Amino acid sequence: MVSENVEQLDQEAFFVSASPVMRKLRAQAELLAQADVPVLILGESGSGKDAVARLIHKLSVRSGFKFLKLNCAAMPGDMLESELFGARRAFNLGAGRSTSETLELAEHGTIYLDEIAEMPSELQARLLQALLKSDLDSEHRENGRPAGVRILAASSSNLERALADQKLREDLYYRLSAFTVRVPPLRQRRPEISLLLRYSMHRLAKHYGLSAREFPAAMLDVCQWYSWPGNLRELEAFVKRYLVSGDQALIPGEFDSEKGCEPLNSSRGTERVSSSAIARNPDETEPAPKSLKSFIQGIKCEAEKNAIGAALEKTGWNRKAAARLLKVSYRTLLYKIEQYQMNASLHSLSEPSMVRLAAHEKGNGKAS
Repeated sequence: MVSENVEQLDQEAFFVSASPVMRKLRAQAELLAQADVPVLILGESGSGKDAVARLIHKLSVRSGFKFLKLNCAAMPGDMLESELFGARRAFNLGAGRSTSETLELAEHGTIYLDEIAEMPSELQARLLQALLKSDLDSEHRENGRPAGVRILAASSSNLERALADQKLREDLYYRLSAFTVRVPPLRQRRPEISLLLRYSMHRLAKHYGLSAREFPAAMLDVCQWYSWPGNLRELEAFVKRYLVSGDQALIPGEFDSEKGCEPLNSSRGTERVSSSAIARNPDETEPAPKSLKSFIQGIKCEAEKNAIGAALEKTGWNRKAAARLLKVSYRTLLYKIEQYQMNASLHSLSEPSMVRLAAHEKGNGKAS
């Protein structure tokens, strides 16, 4: 599946610019690619910071050289130090050589430091020194090639908190944040969701040697308004499960056993379930303990179920009218009614509502 809105960056990474916010982000990346400066990329976990870093590299004069990623949160400090600074000599972003194999591989290219706030403080100081030294070498070129390596850094952490807790050095932060890119979460890129689902399906089907599946309209509708707290990683996991299982009743989030329900609609107004009541905190970066998470999820489910029940009762169990009241699609509401096993006989209805329901069923044979 090929789309003019999908830009393949390498075998695994791709950049999608099917929404206004992502088209603006791509234009920003193109400008930054032309300026050989450090860039700080911020965004929620799974939002696509890696893809933005690879896009900047691809559009830059360094595109013909290596792009190497180091995850500061996944590597012990001594290993990270060895990778960056080598065993005997200081890290050199300029024309000099280093004993670090990573730097030798990335010479004239780009090093991407993911989760920069997790880098040990002493290494942050050495990185800052290297960045300052690179300014002195910025005019240096070897046979027309860019000097040293370029540093791109990223974080999904709350950097204000990291600065306050002295996990991130202020001087390094200000050196990196002069040029900052903010990657929006998937819930702010809803025009891309259908495209991402279909593109991911074809890419994963090819990878696993399976036949790609089509998404039913009802499933696409639910996916469109799901909040995707795990962003692109969660979307890919959802697609992978549907590819393997073929379960057309699959709902985003239900493959996570810690979630009993998902938001009916996490982005709309006050006449239906509020996002603050049923959507995960968008600033949450650390998972809560399982027992607490399950408890909170139970509260969210109950709030959503009550909101649906109130809308159904208000409309005399006319489901199309209730969907309009909740400002969600009819298919989405049917999914939720089935999920919560709700029906008029079991749900508590006021006397006027029961009269309306009886009249409706008499005229139509069943509720809408």
